[in-house]
Amino acid sequence: MKLMLLGNVRRRDKETRKIAILIIATLLAGTCIVTAYNITDLKVIDKTNSFAVNLSQPPYPIPTNSTIVVEGFLSPGLNKNDHLWIAVKPDKSVSNWWPQINENAGNITPDKQGRFQGNAFLGGDPGDVFTVAILILDDTLNQKFSEWATNSESRKVWPPITEGDPINGTRVSKDIIEGTVLARMRIALK
Repeated sequence: MKLMLLGNVRRRDKETRKIAILIIATLLAGTCIVTAYNITDLKVIDKTNSFAVNLSQPPYPIPTNSTIVVEGFLSPGLNKNDHLWIAVKPDKSVSNWWPQINENAGNITPDKQGRFQGNAFLGGDPGDVFTVAILILDDTLNQKFSEWATNSESRKVWPPITEGDPINGTRVSKDIIEGTVLARMRIALK
């Protein structure tokens, strides 16, 4: 009797392994290849200064004016369905992100060498601290961010995208945005 039970357990283990392998193979077959992007030469430029950003982030926020230019080098170049954006989150706001409006609503296109440049606008008081992030969005998120930018521009109202689009109310959660962050830096208003 004991031998029969052991045989049944082994048979079930083999079947379980076969099912697990089949599931893993199916998942891998349906998965697209994800590009691992790298950013180098990241800089924050304001009217008076240019700061090279160490991507391990210095222990203090970089002091800047309220309008900055973020530039860097992205390698490899963007895939067909990937989109580069800049977004800003004030420390005073726990979960709110504001996409930054650049070029094509906000979508930044690196040049052939991978260089990119975009603006970021920081509203607040001297000493306020912000996270400025560089995001890689897929087509679906890019569409939501683009609609937010277009609708915000048309209404001249810029609510955080985490609270919703000013016309259709479409929201993008903080977790989804933070899952697309390729690089981030901390900025303090002068």
